[in-house]
Parts: sequence; structure tokens; C-alpha cells
Amino acid sequence: MVGLVAIGLYLCGGFWFSLSTFSVVPASPVTSLFSLGHWHMFTESRPLHHDLDVALYRDGVWATGDLAALFPERGTAGPGYLRRAYWADPERMATLAAAVCARQPAERVRFSRVQWPKTLGASTQPQRDGQRTALVDMACPQ
Repeated sequence: MVGLVAIGLYLCGGFWFSLSTFSVVPASPVTSLFSLGHWHMFTESRPLHHDLDVALYRDGVWATGDLAALFPERGTAGPGYLRRAYWADPERMATLAAAVCARQPAERVRFSRVQWPKTLGASTQPQRDGQRTALVDMACPQ
């Protein structure tokens, strides 16, 4: 029964998609709803990679930190701090900075986001020089 409902929804979506793309009927929110081809989740790929860099200030010298070593992954989805919802929120970034200060002896912590274009057709995407944006610069409590 569930399979028949799923097939029916799939056929209905294909029908609405064909109406919205191959006919003169203007696309409406209803036709876009049933067509997976109009959902950005399925159709838009991001042209840029993002990475988060941390710098630690100790004894008058800035040194790079390793977030993967400080916060190892617990699943296959990757580290949460690399998601846009995380690094775009100042409160979450301040919490991450405080956690880095607690795990690494430092006077200051600075986070920056690095963006670089994807290389099409390659499975490995090494970080290249790209646009760097400062996110957080915070003094560690002593």
C-alpha cells in the first residue's frame, strides 16, 4: 500500500513537472511543490568550499591550531563547525572559541573562514588560497 502511494506521488510530481516545464502554463507554487527539479536542495550545488581556520596567540606569536584534533568527528556528517548555520552565528562561534581556550593554552583565539572554488571532476578538493573572512577574535580568560 505504501509503495502504491509513493508511486502515485512520483507520477503526480512528474505530471506537474511536465506541465511547468514543457507547456505554456505558467509555473505556480503548487507545480513547484510537486516537482523535485525546482527544489534547491536537489538542483543547486555550491560552487565554493568552506573551511574554518583557528589561530592561537601564545607568547607574542600567532600559531595555527588544528580543530580536527581538538574536536574529533563523532559521525559521518562531518564536523558541525563547518556548517554555515554554525559559523554564521556569533554566539556559537563565541562558544567554540571558549572551548578552544579551555583545551589549548592561549592568550587569544582568532577564527577565520576560507572559501575557494571547487575543482569540477575531482574527488579531492585541497585547500587553495582563497577569500579569507575574519569571524571571531576573542581574548581567552586566564
